[in-house]
Amino acid sequence: MEIIKDVKVISSKGNSKILTNDIMITADKIVYNKSKFEIRAFDNVKVLSKNLKGEFIEIYGDRANYNMNTQNGKVLGDQICLKYFTEIFFPSFTLYTKNFFFDTKTKTFSVYGNVEILTSTIKIYSDNGIFTEKSHSMMFTKNVKKPVAIINYNNKSVYYEADKMFFYYAENQKRMVMSGSVYAKIEMV
Repeated sequence: MEIIKDVKVISSKGNSKILTNDIMITADKIVYNKSKFEIRAFDNVKVLSKNLKGEFIEIYGDRANYNMNTQNGKVLGDQICLKYFTEIFFPSFTLYTKNFFFDTKTKTFSVYGNVEILTSTIKIYSDNGIFTEKSHSMMFTKNVKKPVAIINYNNKSVYYEADKMFFYYAENQKRMVMSGSVYAKIEMV
């Protein structure tokens, strides 16, 4: 690892890692601007964070920015992968997208561009989504295409398509609400 320091900027190349109170970032190259409290990471980026219950969230992408003052960040790349290990939500899920924005203070994240969420029983496809951990909710809205959810359970496959989809995943209140133009199809196996 090569570290280059000046008065305001620290750069690290090769197997780089930076740890804040909220997250850990590893990448091939990390640049930390001390005066702006800004971290920029490039190539083979991994952001590791925890949710409110201390469960791990891993985000992989090509590059990332994080501001330690605002606690806002973004991960960008051709295909960003998020792995969310949780007991509350689906057993765990993997998310793929093009743009990922997160706020470690409010525990929210937004995703844009070819969003795909996979679990053992559910698949969700959308243009965008907003996840709010404090209210245990996810919202998907129509931008170009309507959000789609495919749910498999008890030898049934249910296909939903709607202008808006809301998923609430609190431990005692798991539910899905759809609004606008809604279409559903149930297949029994």
